[in-house]
Amino acid sequence: MTQAHESRGLGTPAIAEEDATTDVTGKHTQSGAGITSTGGGNSVPFTEASLTALEKSALTEDFAREHGVEPVHARGDLPEELRWAWDGPGMLFVYDDGAGRRIPQYRPDSPTRKDEHGRPLKYLFPADCGPALWRLRDPKSGNPDLMAEGTKQGLALARHAPEGYGVIITAGCWTWSGADLSWAEGREVAVFFDADLADNRDVWDAAERLQGTLADNGADEPVKFARASEARAREGIDDVLGRKAEEHRSKYIERLVKRANGKLPNKPRRRAAGFFDANGLLVKDLADTVLNQAPAALTREGVIALYKNGVYEADAEAFVSKVAVLLGNDHRSTYLESVKQSAVARLREEGRVIPEKQDEPVLNCANGMLNLITNELKPHSPDYLSAQQIPVEWHADAKCPHYEEWLKKACPGQMDDLEETLSAMLDPSRTPLRNPFLFGPTRSGKSTLLRIATGVVGAANTSAVTLHELSVNRFKAAELYGQMLNAAADLSGQDVEDLSIFKMLTGEDQVSAERKHQQPFKFTNRALFAFSANELPQVGEGHGAYFARIKPFWFGNSFAGHEDPDIERKMMAELEGILVRLVRAWQRRTVRGAYLPTLPEVQRKFETDSNRVRLFVTEELEIIPAKTGAECPGGMGLKAVHDLFDIWAGSQKVGALGRNRFGAWLKTCPGVTEVRISGARGFNVRRKRETTPATPAPEINLPGTSGSFSPQLGTRAGDENGVHRSESREQLSPGTAESAGSTGDPAVNGTRPFEPVERGHGLCRGDSQCPATVHQPHCIRGRREAGA
Repeated sequence: MTQAHESRGLGTPAIAEEDATTDVTGKHTQSGAGITSTGGGNSVPFTEASLTALEKSALTEDFAREHGVEPVHARGDLPEELRWAWDGPGMLFVYDDGAGRRIPQYRPDSPTRKDEHGRPLKYLFPADCGPALWRLRDPKSGNPDLMAEGTKQGLALARHAPEGYGVIITAGCWTWSGADLSWAEGREVAVFFDADLADNRDVWDAAERLQGTLADNGADEPVKFARASEARAREGIDDVLGRKAEEHRSKYIERLVKRANGKLPNKPRRRAAGFFDANGLLVKDLADTVLNQAPAALTREGVIALYKNGVYEADAEAFVSKVAVLLGNDHRSTYLESVKQSAVARLREEGRVIPEKQDEPVLNCANGMLNLITNELKPHSPDYLSAQQIPVEWHADAKCPHYEEWLKKACPGQMDDLEETLSAMLDPSRTPLRNPFLFGPTRSGKSTLLRIATGVVGAANTSAVTLHELSVNRFKAAELYGQMLNAAADLSGQDVEDLSIFKMLTGEDQVSAERKHQQPFKFTNRALFAFSANELPQVGEGHGAYFARIKPFWFGNSFAGHEDPDIERKMMAELEGILVRLVRAWQRRTVRGAYLPTLPEVQRKFETDSNRVRLFVTEELEIIPAKTGAECPGGMGLKAVHDLFDIWAGSQKVGALGRNRFGAWLKTCPGVTEVRISGARGFNVRRKRETTPATPAPEINLPGTSGSFSPQLGTRAGDENGVHRSESREQLSPGTAESAGSTGDPAVNGTRPFEPVERGHGLCRGDSQCPATVHQPHCIRGRREAGA
């Protein structure tokens, strides 16, 4: 359907020749000659918006009714040929060309329909209605005809022009084309176009063509153009008259007609239609046009997100592209910032800012909006200010047999807990309280699971920032804004210097973030952190906040040597079924109101392996029961403990710590406190007894692992010679039997440095009083006895 609107008269209006029909209200009938009023009178009121529009155009309700203007309150108030255009309450005008053709024109109060440039269609005609010309009245006694561009402009002239002036209305600057203009013969014509005649090339071209066509039809030459210097931008004569006192309007029109002349302003350079005037770019008009083309909203970063395929895409380039397309050859990069500022201001004023957290747990799926509580799926709508959409469709009956079988093997005994923890990434209304950390030997499926989680929420909704990066790089926190998941695999075992940002991000605190070369902004994180590592990063956690925010999961089964090369592809094909499992897991946890408890042995191993000082205390020291500040016979001073730690750290090939930092970490170990030793400061620890082996700590029976781990000895029951080749540490040292010429002595070859090895009456402990009969290479007593 061809549509026309007053501002330019896009298209060529025409009315089809049809048999007479009557609309459901009986107010209008249409025939080949047009439409006629059949009732209604003055009983139906105009809307407040319509009355305001009339008043601003120097019109009254009575004058409008006298000239056939009628209120529209429902679709049935429109004639049959215009009901397709229903766009809310408004007004109905009827164009009468004086030759029997009557064409209805509909003006909605708040138009929502847009043209191809995204601008509101303020006036609508029937489809293919032909030229639209309204001869309101003929001139008398040699007075001129005033020809106005626009419906309200023409009516304003008709009401206020001196008596005897004729008035003709053309709906737009081109809608006169094709009309019978023979009435112009022998008449003086003064044309009133909108104020953009001087700078809009399309309007200028229309004026030049109209001037020539009227002259061809016998109008007095030159056909004149009347211009109101007070008109702003694209205003018409009605806008100017509306600002003037009633008693001055008629004289004002008379003066404009006397000053009118046949000389058009200089031909303007052809520029993007409607976006330039004599002063340059119409910034607000352009910004409004872009925002009217598609729903838009603003992110906390100030990025304009445009609605597309069910989601607001925070893509700054998309807004730039739309501006560039609208301006065409007139586009200049210098315009962008001004247009963006105008658009941002409008979005803020309208409150269209994407919330960091939604009010309800509604997940944006590829095929609709899923209520996580009820499983109800609703159609996408721009009313949901959602900036994250997962690429997976919701189908409640979807299955995932390959995934279920694989995860049971990869994470035995922890499957429900792991899925409930992962499911927090689906909830847009909350920050996850616990964040999964997968640890265990290589090739055990840790990274595979993170890729599966990424597949569910989509790569576009996933970041990959490590703990170490958050600690040292101030720009990294910004990468989590607007994400559902932060999946970082294979974390380094190096120290994490600072956990403060991580704690803020996982504690629902506002974080100040910044991208390079951009303005800082604040946000509250909603992304779930999911980490994996073979060797756990070392953290100097003092108050347990890190361990309270992390939920560890032990992946103890290595698939090395018997991997299924197709298993990941098979699981990726089951993402719809995996989504169903995660939604059900979310529902279980929500109903319960709490997370499942972590397996105690997994939690203990995670905490111990995450802090080498804790591991050192567990392996090398005994804790003496004592109260803080009390006298503690047998305790050790900080220097003595630190010296022992240095020897241990060197043998284990883990990083050393300065004394003060070591002391701070030592205080965080369970059971360790500061005491007095003969009046001096120290700690309630001592070296494990040398004459008899220390009592082993309780074994940790990790799921999916053959044998059990002892955190005290670092060994696993069931391993040959009590030696466990841990995946989280270097398995072989240079010169071992497996890496070089073997001596056949497992105390020297094939054993990690400082691995406690039973020999005779004691364990080789690596100190000057070592009771063992066979010593490890680093042993102080052993080197002394060997003359080293």
